[in-house]
Amino acid sequence: PSQTVFKDLPNTHFSSSAVQSLVTRGIISGYEDGTFRPSQPIHRSEIAKIIASTLAPTSESVSTFSDVPKGAWYYDAVMSLRQHGITQGYPGNTFAPGTESTRAEALKMIMLSKGYSSEDIVKSYTSWESKNPSYSYVQFPDVDTDAWFAPYVLLAHAKQWVYGVATREGSRFVANQPITRAEFVVLMERITK
Repeated sequence: PSQTVFKDLPNTHFSSSAVQSLVTRGIISGYEDGTFRPSQPIHRSEIAKIIASTLAPTSESVSTFSDVPKGAWYYDAVMSLRQHGITQGYPGNTFAPGTESTRAEALKMIMLSKGYSSEDIVKSYTSWESKNPSYSYVQFPDVDTDAWFAPYVLLAHAKQWVYGVATREGSRFVANQPITRAEFVVLMERITK
């Protein structure tokens, strides 16, 4: 068949097999109208819901974010991410659930959800970078090694989880660009295999 379970996602779409895999595993679902909307940027609340579905329950008590009201469809998911140390939110005790997630934020949340600690990632990256000092500039010239997301991006690239975005100037990570639903699902599927 030329169609996946979503009417707007043909089997020929680059994310089709990743979407099918995560649907089969019960990690994602589409919209009530039968669409997946692969080109639409994904919001932080949606990422929280997807990642939380892969986490073990915890009873650790944490404070809520000022912009995540009890009763919101994403409340439990956001609290789960906070309990697992996957997100601490933004200054002012906010999570910004309706904000489009950047590629860097999404990558960090997925990697932390799979048991990588920020400290271990930085340590692995620092050790690896000292042996390969020009790597980041060769692969992703837009990733400054001092950027907060550099360890996540470069470790994920070394593990072949991210390949960058093709531009006229070559491959870039474009860390602050919003990540689409299709891109997020492909990344999530690669890291959670």
